[in-house]
Amino acid sequence: MLRKFISIKNVGRFLSSAAVGNPQLSRHVLIFGANGFGKTTLCAILRSLQSGEASGITGRKTLGVAAEPLVDVLADGGNALFQAGAWSRTIPEIAVFDGAFVAENVHSGDVVEIDHKRNLYRVIIGREGVALAQDEEQLARESRDKQSDARNAERVVEVFVPQGMKLDDFLKLPDDPDIDGRIAAQEQAVAAARQASQIKARPALKAIAIPALPDRFATVLAKALEDIAEGAEEKIATHLASHGMAVGGQAWLAQGMPRARASRSASL
Repeated sequence: MLRKFISIKNVGRFLSSAAVGNPQLSRHVLIFGANGFGKTTLCAILRSLQSGEASGITGRKTLGVAAEPLVDVLADGGNALFQAGAWSRTIPEIAVFDGAFVAENVHSGDVVEIDHKRNLYRVIIGREGVALAQDEEQLARESRDKQSDARNAERVVEVFVPQGMKLDDFLKLPDDPDIDGRIAAQEQAVAAARQASQIKARPALKAIAIPALPDRFATVLAKALEDIAEGAEEKIATHLASHGMAVGGQAWLAQGMPRARASRSASL
């Protein structure tokens, strides 16, 4: 699968590793060296080539060098080139079992955490199993998010639940098709109660004094039209008699009143 490390530049101790005669890798290759001579760096490069994660290389950039890391690896199917912070291709079939693998999946310090057991289980079940496990994790995260949304929605609804009633019982209440009308009626009742309290707070009504009526007011109201006409005739007759016109006075009034009205209209 891997054929040759053609070039490694500016990665850790590999400032410019492109020696002539770099041997081609065989089925079994043993690389040995003292501490600090690049074995862990090679594992980081291979892990980055497997996953496509650039941080394994960029995080090991050689100190004091301005140029960016450059890695060129020959494998079945062509070259894999890491340049400008990215691989031209990845090789997912690579498996790296090093200290980082043990720390992440098996053991960390003196404690074996639950995450180590889960990660080790992924290694055991294989590549397809890992993909299924990742799908399961995604679904679990979505399920937790949905549960969180449901709890938040419950908190919003609980504000409207009557005291002493459980949320489940409240949600089971049947729909009321006339709920809008009932709400409007209650709003009117509340408004009426508020108006009643305002009316009660106002001062009491004061008594209105009725004006005194003339003594003959009741007698006048008791008269009919015939009584009034008869009284008017009596007054006219008395008035004519007082002027010595008892005989022929009414005829004189009948002839003179139209002339008086005509004269008044002409003067206006």
